[in-house]
Amino acid sequence: MLFAPKPQPFSSPEEHGDQLKAIPGRNELAKLIQEEEGRYVILEVELKYSGVVKLLAKALKARRRKRIQLDGLSLEMYKMIDGVCNVEEIIETWMDKYKLSFFEARSLCLYYLQNLSGNGIIALGIPKEEVVIQDE
Repeated sequence: MLFAPKPQPFSSPEEHGDQLKAIPGRNELAKLIQEEEGRYVILEVELKYSGVVKLLAKALKARRRKRIQLDGLSLEMYKMIDGVCNVEEIIETWMDKYKLSFFEARSLCLYYLQNLSGNGIIALGIPKEEVVIQDE
């Protein structure tokens, strides 16, 4: 095709430094409702509305909480999130456990992290690095 976009080269692990350094943390307001050991977990997350949506939600009596069931790999991902290990360490764990390449493990981990984050169960933070000022 004449105007087809150029194919993008595969990105290397070095190009995703900030993304891989991000540390996922659990939402402290997410409440554990029910747990069946090893099979599933049900969490309840409080919904927050703002601006005009807040007024509409109040007028329409929209729900204030939602329940999310985690099972399978999403439950495994949730259990790995401790607020200490970063995304790169999670990817390496999945590479070893499931015998995946870096790219396969990264796409799988990022999919589940995005899903958990979108449901308000976790948040991703990038740690601040120490700033070193050199005297000349």
